[in-house]
Amino acid sequence: MNFLILLALACCALAAPDRYKVKIYEDYNAVPLSEIEGIVDCLVHEVSCTPVRDAYRAAYPEVMINACQYCTEELKQGGYHFYNRLSKDLPKKYEELRHHFDPDNKYFDNFYRVLEQSVNKNKV
Repeated sequence: MNFLILLALACCALAAPDRYKVKIYEDYNAVPLSEIEGIVDCLVHEVSCTPVRDAYRAAYPEVMINACQYCTEELKQGGYHFYNRLSKDLPKKYEELRHHFDPDNKYFDNFYRVLEQSVNKNKV
């Protein structure tokens, strides 16, 4: 199942592993843009949803608000790569997603900083 999240992440499964059930891609650069766009469409417009994308949608608000507090390192890194790919290749979708869940920009910057720190920590 997907984050984006994370979900997001996404993007993000948690330290309590059953809290979020999401799928993490090994390499977001290999994921077709149509898949990434579909994830955003599900998160924002609740269209193009699949069970995997629904998992992202269910987890996304909490994950962003709590800055991925319960996410595993793998999920944080996946979320980081998802957002980098999204901002680079689909900048309008990136802004649409950010604005939809954080119109006042109160949470996203801290959320993204946590994702970025996870990636940087593993580069050392």
